[in-house]
Order: sequence, then structure tokens, then C-alpha cells
Amino acid sequence: MRLLESVVVITGASGGIGLELAEQLCAAGAQVLAVSRHMGKLAGLMNRYPDRLRWQEADLRSQLGREQVVSRAREMGNVNVLINAAGVNRFALLDQLDEHALDELLDINLKAPLQLTRACLPLLCAQPKALVHSHPSPGHWIRQALSTCVTCSSAGHRSSTSYPRINVLTPSRSWRVTRRPSFISTPVHQSH
Repeated sequence: MRLLESVVVITGASGGIGLELAEQLCAAGAQVLAVSRHMGKLAGLMNRYPDRLRWQEADLRSQLGREQVVSRAREMGNVNVLINAAGVNRFALLDQLDEHALDELLDINLKAPLQLTRACLPLLCAQPKALVHSHPSPGHWIRQALSTCVTCSSAGHRSSTSYPRINVLTPSRSWRVTRRPSFISTPVHQSH
């Protein structure tokens, strides 16, 4: 899959790794639908790449937000890449997280990427080749939550910035999981 032929939906695009990925993808010639709850630093990128970058405001925790993303992606046509980069971290021990904070972690980091990926599958499966990337993967958050429950260690430590999982969706709808080293340096990576 060549970047010049890629139509990418990327969540969490107003900051962090999502913003960096949006910039690099636009610079490489991809068409990008940047998804976030607020425009933030995307405004500058939209001025630099007006023909490649579009923005969709959406809260991915809600069904309406996910439907807005899918509708806008359908308008763009030929979407063949979904990058789930939206996420939150709470650097705390499990007993320091109240119910609301724990629900927010699960809703944004686990449920939203799974629900959005499921909603985008018809668009992705219509392409000869497609890619779904979650940084970090939903599986990471499940393992992290279980580890936290068992060991009472921190709920969001450095492992969330180490190696993302790349999930490749093939036309036969089989999934392969491959580990790749992180290739973008952001302030979060530099602080650890």
C-alpha cells in the first residue's frame, strides 16, 4: 500500500502522536480525515495541507460521534487506513482512580477504538488492501487493566508509549498482529 494511494482516518489528531501522524501522512501525500473533539493545533496543519487534510469533530465515546466519522469517511471515498490514536492516560494506582476516571479510561482507550473499527469495517473491507492501527492496541488496555487489578500497579505507565500493535485487515478478513517499534518521537516519548 503506497501513501499516495492512501485515504486515512486518524483519531486523536489534535495532539500527540495523532497530530504527528497526520502531519507526516499529509507530507507524504495521503488524504487524511483528522478526527478529534476540538481543532487545537490542527488549524495550522489544515492551512499547510488544505487539499489533503479534512477535519471531523467527534466524541468517539458516543454512537453519534462514530456515525459522523463513518459518514465523513464515506464521503471521502476509498478509505483504506484507520488509525486509532485517541487516548487518555491516568498515571495513578488503581485505588487512586475513582469510578468516573476508570470509566473514561475504558470508554476512550478500549471501547471507542473497537466500536469505531467495527463501524468502519464495511468501508475498509471494500478496498483491496486496508490497515487498522491502534496505538496502543485495545489488547494493551485489557492486559493493562488486568495487570493493574492483580498487582495494584499503575494503570497507565510507560508501556503505553512503547511498542504499538499493528493490525492488518486483509480482504479475506483475517487478522495478523505484528509488533513494530514506535517511529515518532513526541513529548510523551521524550519524558520517559
